Amino acid sequence: MKTTKTILLLCSFTFISFNMKAVNIQASGPVSVNWSSGEFTPLNVNLSLQSNPGNIFNITTFSLQFFVDDRAFAIQELTAFGQISVFNNVSVALSSSYLRSNSEVSEVLIFDTATDFISESNLQNDAVDGTDNYLGISFLDINDRPHYGWLQFELNSYSDGTVASRFISGQVNDAPETASTTGTVPEPTSIALLLATAAGGLLMLRSHRKRKG
Repeated sequence: MKTTKTILLLCSFTFISFNMKAVNIQASGPVSVNWSSGEFTPLNVNLSLQSNPGNIFNITTFSLQFFVDDRAFAIQELTAFGQISVFNNVSVALSSSYLRSNSEVSEVLIFDTATDFISESNLQNDAVDGTDNYLGISFLDINDRPHYGWLQFELNSYSDGTVASRFISGQVNDAPETASTTGTVPEPTSIALLLATAAGGLLMLRSHRKRKG
């Protein structure tokens, strides 16, 4: 009886750990910007969580704003300026620089409401031409605990001065205060794997004793 209870307890913990997964972030409406010159009218990209497991998130929709402007700025003295920012939402923050695929997103990153991607026609904050551009996100739940994830973008700065940017995909971890890896789905932790192995071993042992008995 004691063995059975132990197995059930281990299995329940294992199930909880293995149930950890990413919540997909999807876009509705326009997702790309093509800019050549002059002031660009900001484009809001509306994003939503595909699910809200256990109703842990207090919001399931938010917007990013793409902004580009090549007018002279008296203070910054820039001839071209572009950024991706969170639009009117205190529950979401973006990493201060762009990440590559398989980068860790966790509390060690610096998060802010906006991240520049171009200045004077040059890509900034580790942004690169192409699709290998990720912004880490910190997404607060109903208890103000951060859930880490990522948003993927295609960013291009062309020699003729034009700029193109596009939202591709995103995910956020449904486990709070747990690191996420850009471009990948969260995997079961080593503890979860250990519990699974232990539970499986106990089940085999119990089955073997039954046969002997």
